[in-house]
Amino acid sequence: MLRDHLITDWQDIHEYAKETDFSKYDFWGPNTEEDTQAYVKTTMLNKEKSPRYEFDFAVVDKTSLKVIGGAGIRRQSELSSVANLGWAIHPNFQGKGLATEAAQALLMFGFETLKLQVIWAIC
Repeated sequence: MLRDHLITDWQDIHEYAKETDFSKYDFWGPNTEEDTQAYVKTTMLNKEKSPRYEFDFAVVDKTSLKVIGGAGIRRQSELSSVANLGWAIHPNFQGKGLATEAAQALLMFGFETLKLQVIWAIC
């Protein structure tokens, strides 16, 4: 399940964001508690922008309601028809197709709802 972040999500996110191996190929991390709290606050502030052009969602396990990752689609500007995708899944939940499922949902949202022309991601 994808949903907007709640202020309390930082604790679940921090379980994986604090790990050195988790972010070793990314531009962020490992996170301090303050880094993770700031990330969640930023995503919540971005939700309030109008028009909203950055969508960072919590990936939530439907059974436990635990935040097990994040996935987002971000336009380059308010008026841009180009956006990038990104995701991060807690290592304990990887290998189950959750990132693929989240990316597919974001692609549909991007093309059908946001009417984007180009959506890209890098590895």
